[in-house]
Amino acid sequence: MQDERRRHPRVKFSAEAMISVNGTEIGTYEVQDLSAGGAFLTGQFSVGAGERIEIRITSSLLRGARLEAKVMRTQFLKNCVGLGVQFLPATSKLDEILQETIISELKKANVAAFIAGS
Repeated sequence: MQDERRRHPRVKFSAEAMISVNGTEIGTYEVQDLSAGGAFLTGQFSVGAGERIEIRITSSLLRGARLEAKVMRTQFLKNCVGLGVQFLPATSKLDEILQETIISELKKANVAAFIAGS
């Protein structure tokens, strides 16, 4: 189901990420989908809505990327916890480059999906 509040299209994305709250690592999560504005992560530990987190991608082409985000919703799933997060504005040039890279990859994925659906 598509959420009408989203400003950016999301694509399926698979990567591992380490989540930190207030500088303390709380666990490894799986990035399920990604957009220029946020992501959906699943893991074993709950983080409350409104909490600020750091996401450090530990696998995939974005390995090493660090993103600041705000938890917008927490969802208790069958065997894990889902976190819907919104990325916070980039605070450094590296973060700006990362955001631009994500947008570029999403555009490529949308074009590839359109061609495949033709």
